[in-house]
Amino acid sequence: MFTQHAFRAAIILAASALANARADAYEPAVYITELTDASRARTMEVWIWGPAEHKGSATTVAGNSVFEPVTGSVSRGFAPGPHPLLVFFHGTSGNTRSIAWLSSALAARGYIVVSANHPGSTSLQVTQESMMQTWLQAEDGRFLIDMLLESKEFAASIDAERIGSIGFSLGGYSALAIAGVRLEIRKLQDFCRASPGEETCKLFPDTLYGPQVAGEPQNRDVSDPRIRATVSLAPGFVPALDPESVADVDIPVLVMAGSEDEMLPVEHHARALAGRFVRGEYVELSYASHFSFLGRCTSGALEVLREESAEFLCHDPAGSNRQAIHDRAIRYITAFLDASFDRGQR
Repeated sequence: MFTQHAFRAAIILAASALANARADAYEPAVYITELTDASRARTMEVWIWGPAEHKGSATTVAGNSVFEPVTGSVSRGFAPGPHPLLVFFHGTSGNTRSIAWLSSALAARGYIVVSANHPGSTSLQVTQESMMQTWLQAEDGRFLIDMLLESKEFAASIDAERIGSIGFSLGGYSALAIAGVRLEIRKLQDFCRASPGEETCKLFPDTLYGPQVAGEPQNRDVSDPRIRATVSLAPGFVPALDPESVADVDIPVLVMAGSEDEMLPVEHHARALAGRFVRGEYVELSYASHFSFLGRCTSGALEVLREESAEFLCHDPAGSNRQAIHDRAIRYITAFLDASFDRGQR
């Protein structure tokens, strides 16, 4: 089940578009490497997903003790293109594995998807200081696009006129930021003074008002004009978004969230973006929580997470099914991106 909140009172995606959403046309392939942005002294593990050139070499990849693996072939060769490129941003304390379910699904539908373990926001690296460095993921995204468009291995497979962004949680904000949305950190300060019990505000109660934000570096423009469409899943920092920058975004924007989001309640976050983008669409999935957008959990995940008091990563609302939520999300996201990039349905 799902609920919809349409921009400008319009139905965001027609039933026919969902019914005909691009089915798995390819076997997903992934190439894992390490890249360094020397100008910013940032080295990151990078996963590049795409449609495999040949079928039949699939194995299980990206799994760990918490998240189930996904199917893909390990290769640097993709099917002849050019294919649209998506840069995918993970959430705070997330990583490329936790979002591999969606990266691989998009690769199976003919997209090249690049994601990185962003220093400072990746698992086991997060500090209060790094959480306030809100611009870093989007800057990483611009670097990754540059690298892929210049690479001998992948440039020929990419359609440089069809580049988009996608992200979850902090990454949901980053996907909007690289599309042109800017922060006003004072708005977040005001929001947290009024709502100190919000989970977002409890993450950085001291640093939000400290010297790290005195010069308001969070407000910088980190947009990339090559982004032609964006998908933001359960985005963070919504109360702090500069309204003029939101109104100025003229590319297609899909915002998606779970109705039971306990981390970023939709009434103050994702749903607050409904109607604010010129070419925006909003989907709210019933029985989905914030962490329903992470991968499916293994049978032993709760025992592993209990040691870190992080069982919430695998707790879904009563009556929900994470795989069903994923299936629904993929259909919406694929239909939106195919329409945004004028891709024919298979």
